[in-house]
Amino acid sequence: MPNSRWLPESQQGFKDKLDVTITTLFSKREAFGFGTTTDNGKWLDTVFSPAVTRYVSAFNDWKDENTRSHIEVTAIHEAREKLEPLYRHLARILHESLSVDNLDLDKMGLPLRGTDKPTPSPVSTTPPDIQIRIVRDGVLGVAFSSADPASSARPAGQHGVEVCFAISDTPIVEHFQLQNSRFATRPPVEIEFFGQDRGKLVYIAARWENNVGKKGPFTRIYQVMIP
Repeated sequence: MPNSRWLPESQQGFKDKLDVTITTLFSKREAFGFGTTTDNGKWLDTVFSPAVTRYVSAFNDWKDENTRSHIEVTAIHEAREKLEPLYRHLARILHESLSVDNLDLDKMGLPLRGTDKPTPSPVSTTPPDIQIRIVRDGVLGVAFSSADPASSARPAGQHGVEVCFAISDTPIVEHFQLQNSRFATRPPVEIEFFGQDRGKLVYIAARWENNVGKKGPFTRIYQVMIP
């Protein structure tokens, strides 16, 4: 059974992990035993998916700090309270399915089989190489790769990259000031900003994260103007 601590506490981290799980699951739902006529498939479509839709809607209302009020805060907490046990139930189904292997679980951001807690891979001792580019107006893309030219795009044992960022009128020099984050298992990480933020400075850094969520050292902090 999956361990109980695999879900991120932050709303952004929870949403990012949910996106990873849903993308992989729906791309292979038939192979995983979630076809539309199966009991699991019907549960997925009629119970889990509506809860996801409610949470995503609440998240989109909540994420703008400029308009966030107690109404949005209450709504997202209520939506997550409804979704989280369903998400854990989904993880248990996938964990126990003979049609799903550890590679599939890893791609979905779920705990691996073998022990109650996956065996931790060593945390990378070096930060990733990153390149920041303009994707389109209001969107920046962060590409990442191993700093070791002899290694693959992602060092062995690293589940993905956490990109941390913050918009600030004054220079940011400490990584703890980067209070927003995105997680991805493959590049690029796309960060979308609100229209009123265009032309402002955003500060960005990244670090590897292993298969149990332990993080390596940060890159330096980059300063970029939001397109």
